[in-house]
Amino acid sequence: MGRILVVANETLHAEALGEVLRARAAAGDRLRVVVPLRIPVYADLGGLGMYGFASLEAGDAAAIEADARLRLEELLDELEAVGVSATGRVHAVDPMNAVERELARRPADEILLSTKARALSRWLGVDLPSRLARRFPGVKVTTLENEARELVGAR
Repeated sequence: MGRILVVANETLHAEALGEVLRARAAAGDRLRVVVPLRIPVYADLGGLGMYGFASLEAGDAAAIEADARLRLEELLDELEAVGVSATGRVHAVDPMNAVERELARRPADEILLSTKARALSRWLGVDLPSRLARRFPGVKVTTLENEARELVGAR
């Protein structure tokens, strides 16, 4: 029976994540979900397109955060409907800082990082699993690549 910190955003409603969470809860694990929010924007700089992160107007940021809260609530409701108890919160920071904040509040035995496929995942592109493992050496880090339905330990 472990304490699992689930880190997900765009994959909150992925079927593979739901399956893993139901299996973990059935094994007695306690689930806590964190949704880190960084808001990508596209800028056309004289024909040179770039992706990055920028501050938005307060209303836009509030709407994006409200959407994330709604998706989180939907996930928690779906889990509750099948008998899985879980908690969660949204953090308007990058995933590393969101995990740090959550672990400062309550420890976890494992971080379960839910991502898109490797070719599409920004988190895997910046090697977030290994960075989390180095930053929190006493916590197991597992990555779920949803499209591949593959659980992988931090490299």
